[in-house]
Amino acid sequence: MNPFPRRARVGVAYLVAAIAQPENIAVISDIGPSTPSGPRVLKGDYSVDPERILSAEPDLVLLTTRHGQEKDASAPAPRVLALMSRGELRMVAPSTTLLRGLIAEAGGEPVTGNASGRGPVPADPELIASLNPDVILVEDFRGRGRADFEAILSNPSLRRVPAVARGRIHYLPSDQVTAAGAARVGEGLVAVTDAVWGGENN
Repeated sequence: MNPFPRRARVGVAYLVAAIAQPENIAVISDIGPSTPSGPRVLKGDYSVDPERILSAEPDLVLLTTRHGQEKDASAPAPRVLALMSRGELRMVAPSTTLLRGLIAEAGGEPVTGNASGRGPVPADPELIASLNPDVILVEDFRGRGRADFEAILSNPSLRRVPAVARGRIHYLPSDQVTAAGAARVGEGLVAVTDAVWGGENN
């Protein structure tokens, strides 16, 4: 049986209704007789109300882009600064690192102090303050992440940086978030996602 009685009815709500169990749908647009019973139903002209969607605490949000309001429905991506150390060097991780890729994959907005974004730059308090990140992720290289960055991240000039003020500094094992630990990249993505969208530091 064709779940789409008219060619025009191929919006995302029709697709979801056709393939997902009703108990797995938190919110759905009103699609007439095809609307499943159980989920919260959004009535009206398909206008997107971010608060109503986010209040349902969904794990996944699917939008039909042709309605033109999809930007308003998503939560702003946290601005995430990735830090790394090698020997005595304390650096902002460049875009070529796995950690930066994981941040983007998790839905965060990676920030860097390098205009080209390719090479590492020194991680000094003045730069971090200017970048003003919401979250700071530290590659915990050989378990020394906290010690390596303690002097930098405890600098008084960073007190008003959102990541510092809200305790959003996370230390992630290097064997999950570097190319050397690529076999554990799945664990790394979970850890990064939890850190980017979660609460205070672990």
